[in-house]
Amino acid sequence: MESPEEPKQYLVQRIREALAQDSRVSELEIEVKIRGGKVFLKGIVSTEERREAMTAIARELLPDHEIHNETEVVTLSEEPGVERLS
Repeated sequence: MESPEEPKQYLVQRIREALAQDSRVSELEIEVKIRGGKVFLKGIVSTEERREAMTAIARELLPDHEIHNETEVVTLSEEPGVERLS
């Protein structure tokens, strides 16, 4: 839970650490920003389940904030610059 004195950069770091350590997600490369009472998550994830788990994790940590999950689900075969070998 956020304390009134806790600086925004500490909240961002707590969310990033939770996203990296939680077995539902294990994502290191997610951009987290907090503006006012809103949390923004940006980046690329491999499944819709991970995307949904990220929202749940952020909501668990900051239940009084509005969560905007702007991550994109991209499967391995959809990544740009990846050529499929047959």
